[in-house]
Amino acid sequence: MLHIGLRKTGSSYLQSMFALNREALAQLGVDYPRPASAAHAEAGLTSSGNAPSRRIHKVLRAARKVDTPLERILYSREQLSEEVVQLLSSSNGRAAFKEMLEFKGRPLRVVFFIVIRDPLEWAFSKYQQSVKHDRVTASLNDWLSSDAALFQEGLAESVAWLRNNGVDVRILNYSRHKNTLWASSLKALSIPNVGEWVEPPIRMVNRSLTAGELRIQRIANSLEGWEPEEIFANGFLARNTDAPRGIPALTEEAYEQFVRRATPLIDALNDVVAESERLELGPYDPAWSQAFEEEQRNGVFLDDSALNALIKSLRDRLVKYPRYD
Repeated sequence: MLHIGLRKTGSSYLQSMFALNREALAQLGVDYPRPASAAHAEAGLTSSGNAPSRRIHKVLRAARKVDTPLERILYSREQLSEEVVQLLSSSNGRAAFKEMLEFKGRPLRVVFFIVIRDPLEWAFSKYQQSVKHDRVTASLNDWLSSDAALFQEGLAESVAWLRNNGVDVRILNYSRHKNTLWASSLKALSIPNVGEWVEPPIRMVNRSLTAGELRIQRIANSLEGWEPEEIFANGFLARNTDAPRGIPALTEEAYEQFVRRATPLIDALNDVVAESERLELGPYDPAWSQAFEEEQRNGVFLDDSALNALIKSLRDRLVKYPRYD
């Protein structure tokens, strides 16, 4: 069984639960090989899961080599969804994937578990992730017009091809199950939900930035010569897990443009998911306009000379005297 993402759909929480409950899962016939990042996962911090690679052929090869008496092996890595879609986008890739499954030494019956999310909610979260870890400096309003704000093209077609070729693909919509994600995932994976499960010490794994944190992180990202995520994302957020969620700063024009671009991808995915998991685009929230106007009034970004000077001073000090604990 392969939990392959998508990004920003509760993967860090699920990976913490898988890692903390390896023994309980084993008693239910599921081997979750111990991840290299087990300490992070068990502490409720972000991890990359337990799959040994983001390359699907390497994961399947590793699965064949697992020495276990258990009937099922479970791997989790959210980047695998992108790799699988890219592989299946060409005829050569599809042929190669068939060969991977039909390997004569030990044929595999693969179950793909994919978690999707309502597109605008997903884009808001993806933007936060991009600011935290990818040094994005753009505002949400501008970033939403980028390709990064949309689901990967070919996802629906890949799901259809896999099913047509005998691969079991199970899909949950995180937006419908965020409050019951563990129980819903167990059900999707046909794992009995029995006994007591160990919860991670940090329930809100990889939380979003507040409006103030987002402001600081964007300015920090604009300064070269350091790794700002080590302070503003990885370190600080891990120590301060409870904070109010910021309101997206978004104009109605940017929202409507996003809806036009996202609708074809949404329609295609809704053709391959169950009725209960269908993607939805909610209405525009006037609070987003108010947040955008406030962002403009406050001069949130690079024209804030005092805040820029403060963060630059911090950058210079940390480069000279690095400390990330």
